[in-house]
Amino acid sequence: VIWRADHVINLLEMKYSSEPYVITKSVDEALRRKMTDFARATKTKDALHLTMATPYGLEWNAYAGNIQSQIIGEDLFQ
Repeated sequence: VIWRADHVINLLEMKYSSEPYVITKSVDEALRRKMTDFARATKTKDALHLTMATPYGLEWNAYAGNIQSQIIGEDLFQ
């Protein structure tokens, strides 16, 4: 969780895959459920953004569009 001063909260989800990570319907549902649970538990009114951290990024599909930002392995080791 990265709670920013601009009233945006980045919720980080880390996944390992030896190739670009594919967000399936079930993964998308789980991520949405986590966001809802977080918002309820914290009672935040701040915007919630999903950030995925994966070694090789995301494979683009209809569900990948729900991710606001991503961090790849190369970002961490430059």
